[in-house]
Amino acid sequence: MPRKEKTLVLVDLESYQMRLYRRGRFKAAYDVSFGQGKGRKRRRGDLKTPKGMYFTIEKKKGNFGGDFGAYYGGHWIKFNYPNRYDAAWGKQNKLISESTAAGIAKDWAQCKPTNGKTRLGGGIGFHGWIDEWNNRGPRHLSWGCIVLHKRDIAGFYKLVPVGSMVVVF
Repeated sequence: MPRKEKTLVLVDLESYQMRLYRRGRFKAAYDVSFGQGKGRKRRRGDLKTPKGMYFTIEKKKGNFGGDFGAYYGGHWIKFNYPNRYDAAWGKQNKLISESTAAGIAKDWAQCKPTNGKTRLGGGIGFHGWIDEWNNRGPRHLSWGCIVLHKRDIAGFYKLVPVGSMVVVF
């Protein structure tokens, strides 16, 4: 039950807004950006942000290497996409096997990392950005992640422990 969660993050894809609650009390709101693809994430590489309920499973901060490391804004909070409903859709559409879908469903229900190496994709989470962006109009910066302003990511990172519920709608 979302209202019983110690930490709850609600992400509204329509308004480009995110709200953070601790023990049922509003703590903060953030302007956010999403994946470059429009619509609900369904496949690896579609550049879309998923919809559904997930749990944070990993946090890292510091400098990230590689060509795109600076785009993380020094912070990364991963959540367990795909969830059991994403997996059921993937099984129904023959993107993953029944046993893979069952494994994802089991791990998701236990708030554990789910298999992100299937055709559904993975590696979705929250991160900062290399620079500030304009909040006017649609904002589609990432490859599917939820992006916070550089000025907001450090504070958000401190408030969101591993195990927090994330609802993207």
